[in-house]
Amino acid sequence: MSTGRDSLDVNAAARAGFHRLFMENQRRVFGCILSLLPRMADAEEVFQDACVIILSKADQFSPGTDFARWACQIARFEVYNYRRRGKSMNLWMNDSLVEELAETRLAESAWLEDRYTALRECLQRLRPADRSLIEARYVGKTTSRGLAQRLGMPENTVYKALGRIRRALGMCVDRRIAGEENQ
Repeated sequence: MSTGRDSLDVNAAARAGFHRLFMENQRRVFGCILSLLPRMADAEEVFQDACVIILSKADQFSPGTDFARWACQIARFEVYNYRRRGKSMNLWMNDSLVEELAETRLAESAWLEDRYTALRECLQRLRPADRSLIEARYVGKTTSRGLAQRLGMPENTVYKALGRIRRALGMCVDRRIAGEENQ
């Protein structure tokens, strides 16, 4: 005979699994929304609403099914609601176009996620100076000119270094995706 404690443990494990899937797929859900609402402010507003709904429907998710597809479907309905409320500036798109874009984005999201994972791994393999330069440029959102001034280097030198690092990262990502892990 099972105890009430056993069912609590099962429920806690199910909730933890759901939350793990939710955290792992947030970027994909946001990407789906952003592909349908290209204004960042619109996408962020809908993303917040969608996250609340996704979390509230945790008990409706069937473990073992495609979480990203399930969550993106909820997000898509939130995009429709947002558009119906007239808040979106892209009302020129009809619902069938929105549907087609959402399906395309969802189909590409696994590919994009694989590339993003490979990029993170490749960034870790960079020399510390190169990683710092890339992070300053893209995470810090500093221009090449701003970096050059901050580092006391000619702008052209910084520009060329960034180009070299981006090419190296691109090749590394391509190799990782192709399965050549040790290249």
